[in-house]
Amino acid sequence: MRKLPVDLIKLADALEYDDGLGLSEYWFDTVTGAVLFVTTDLEEDKELRDQIVEDVADRFARIDPIDSRDQFQIMEDFVRSLPATPVRERLESALAGRKPFRRFKDSLGDEEVRRQWFTFHDEAVRQCAIAWLEDRGIQPEGVEVPERLATEFEVLEAEGESAFEDSLDELLDEEETGDEDIEALESFELPLSDEEQDELTSFLEGLPGKQFDFLKFHGLVTALAVGPVQVSAQEILEKIVSQESKANQPPPNDVSETERVLGLIARLQNEIVVDLHEEVFEPAFIEREHPSGEKYPDTFSWCEGFVLGMNHAGQAWKKWYKDSRREMAISAIEAAADREFRSLAGPFDTAEKMVALYEVIRHVVPLTRYFWWLEAGLDEIAGTGELSEPQPKVGRNAPCPCGSGKKFKHCCGSG
Repeated sequence: MRKLPVDLIKLADALEYDDGLGLSEYWFDTVTGAVLFVTTDLEEDKELRDQIVEDVADRFARIDPIDSRDQFQIMEDFVRSLPATPVRERLESALAGRKPFRRFKDSLGDEEVRRQWFTFHDEAVRQCAIAWLEDRGIQPEGVEVPERLATEFEVLEAEGESAFEDSLDELLDEEETGDEDIEALESFELPLSDEEQDELTSFLEGLPGKQFDFLKFHGLVTALAVGPVQVSAQEILEKIVSQESKANQPPPNDVSETERVLGLIARLQNEIVVDLHEEVFEPAFIEREHPSGEKYPDTFSWCEGFVLGMNHAGQAWKKWYKDSRREMAISAIEAAADREFRSLAGPFDTAEKMVALYEVIRHVVPLTRYFWWLEAGLDEIAGTGELSEPQPKVGRNAPCPCGSGKKFKHCCGSG
């Protein structure tokens, strides 16, 4: 086994890196032991990219991120290492529920448990890095691994783990905000628990017509969260009630019940936005088994809800369809939402096609959000006059475009 001076900290970071868009990646130099960060478009990386592409001697090895199942295993191993306490029970429950990575992070609790987790996690990933090298016949040497990662994570924690927490810190003034208000804001950030999701599901399925389940509602809220028009929880509630009963009156008779439902909807909205920001978004789905025995994610109901959400601001969404690539990108979701189309033999008749549909959704939804962000930003700039559209030429004898009724040459064109 060859010995090389390898920076295990950098290799461990590389094993956890995934930009999700394929714009950058890590490579390992098997001659020098260097861990290389390479972007796909920066000019200064061009020479290195060319070297890697023309690598006939297999000098460079691509560093792919650790599989999510292995990441999940690290969390399970940590929980098993804890004594039988309420903390362990809470973490076991988090891993057993929906979105285990988010729930696990939210359930860590006090500072001591978080420190234990970061220390355990860093050592586990370090061992993954050593195993990764061993698979390639390499043993790291001459590198002392300092115990500093846990402290670094604590600094990140203090600075804020997400954009939402950063904005929360800026908005909260502890001298003017009561404890109850702070508690409410902190609880708003938490994703829905399994019990709260069941509660919202019961409400949706209790509406007249029973046309909504949680999956369809998740698709609807996602479309409204990433689309061109901002929609409040109140408007979403009114929309689904109108869809179900054709009346803009919330079905809950009790004010507190209405507020409860609105709170759950707002929390779900926030959960989707946070997942998109942290690049862990997944459409809600039901796992089914194909006659072939293969399991697959059923996202049909989610797609129906997403298209319904798009239709809420149909006029604004027309801009999306002005590019054939964007139209094609979202066509799979629209096809899956069409019950008549998907009933035909062929479009979604295999587990592989259903998995492909799920992957399309996972990638298209974040891009949709970025598109409307860009459009909103450009509209704002154009509104200042910096990118104002050129005015069409007006003939001297034509009516003046200012609406005065005079000929252009006798009005605005007289100068």
